[in-house]
Amino acid sequence: MTDVVSERILRQLRYGKYTRWAERLSTESLESLLWAVGVFGGEYSAARRTTGRSPNPTFAPHRMAEGRMRGALELLATVQAGGDSNKEPQAGSSVFDDPRPAFSGDFIERLSTADSFENWAAHLNECQLWTLLSQVGEYGVRVNSSRGPQGGEYPPPTFDVSRSRENLMRNALEVVAMVERGEAIDVRAAKRRILGDAV
Repeated sequence: MTDVVSERILRQLRYGKYTRWAERLSTESLESLLWAVGVFGGEYSAARRTTGRSPNPTFAPHRMAEGRMRGALELLATVQAGGDSNKEPQAGSSVFDDPRPAFSGDFIERLSTADSFENWAAHLNECQLWTLLSQVGEYGVRVNSSRGPQGGEYPPPTFDVSRSRENLMRNALEVVAMVERGEAIDVRAAKRRILGDAV
């Protein structure tokens, strides 16, 4: 990832409580994360446009700060939609008061020519990417340190949206959690995990 992300982002990762996890990201895992956030945010925003309100997540029982997880999901969707992440300043985001492009020119070109679930990220600035990484940390650390009702992997939340939209959102959040916990995944595997037989 060191050859595609801005130096300022790379320098700041170790100082953020919820961004240290991202120091171990490979370029492939970063691209998979951006694709998963593209799916989640796109479906979240489409549901919001349809109903006039944000989809309501319902979490399995846990002992975590649920409000922080809800806020993280809202901010992921906000950043994916190109929103102004400065409205919700994150720890360390003041470093990016004069945000520059988050990615190298080559990576921007790579993202620009990708499909719609990925090309949204081509023009992220440093503050937006920092917000995205910190919110993946906020959500992922809580999910990955919790157990499901039967003791298995903690499931993504359910949403008050159509079944097909909910499946895409939940599958995308599974990939987000995988990336946060350090699993190696490329875009092809992320697509299969999220879209299943539709790939």
